[in-house]
Amino acid sequence: MNVTANYGLYITEPQDDPKFREFREKLCGNNESNMILIDRLLAGKAEVSATNATLLVSGWDGTQAPYIQTLQIDGVTSQADGVVTVSPDISDSVWEVVCNAGLRKTAQDNASVTFCANNKPEVDIPIVFLIFR
Repeated sequence: MNVTANYGLYITEPQDDPKFREFREKLCGNNESNMILIDRLLAGKAEVSATNATLLVSGWDGTQAPYIQTLQIDGVTSQADGVVTVSPDISDSVWEVVCNAGLRKTAQDNASVTFCANNKPEVDIPIVFLIFR
């Protein structure tokens, strides 16, 4: 049986029964069928990688707001879409610090991400950085 190039979705073979050929060609034929289109769309999806890092108490620069910290994160580029979140296993007390700090990502470049805080965090904050390629 024939399959698509990227995900091995089954497509119609030329010797199929002519009674259902038109329906099958639209659904899973070799030329612009639903399965071919789905296969192309899936092949173009973004790859996601996750990197754990920590915003250290000692890493914040500045004597007044905004406080700045830059982390080195492999795989980050200036063009890659990146999303940051706090680690899912932080305690309630760390979460409270995160909420009160006014944290945000302010820049990213090749292998680096810069964060800003309105209030300097007094605990280390574990984060997860998701990179979409």
